[in-house]
Amino acid sequence: MYVKDLYIYPVKSCAGVQVQEALVTKYGLALPKNRRIFDRRWMIVKNGRHQSQRVLPRMVLIQPSFVDDGLCLRAPNMPDLHISVTQLPKEQIQCQ
Repeated sequence: MYVKDLYIYPVKSCAGVQVQEALVTKYGLALPKNRRIFDRRWMIVKNGRHQSQRVLPRMVLIQPSFVDDGLCLRAPNMPDLHISVTQLPKEQIQCQ
């Protein structure tokens, strides 16, 4: 048995990011160079409820990428959203 492809999904219900290596932690897969980025540790919330592809299938178009200090989320016809994991937010980042 061998691993053909390895993906981390940093934001629940968004697209995955193919990686060459990952750490196995008690929280799931993590990036070796930034251990604050775990698999499915972030989520998109609206009106206090998490959003998912089950209800919003277009969420798969949200493409996370890894940047020096955290994540960048890109989606068609939307400005990029940069999220720093160096200084983690208390709970939520509000955006429109």
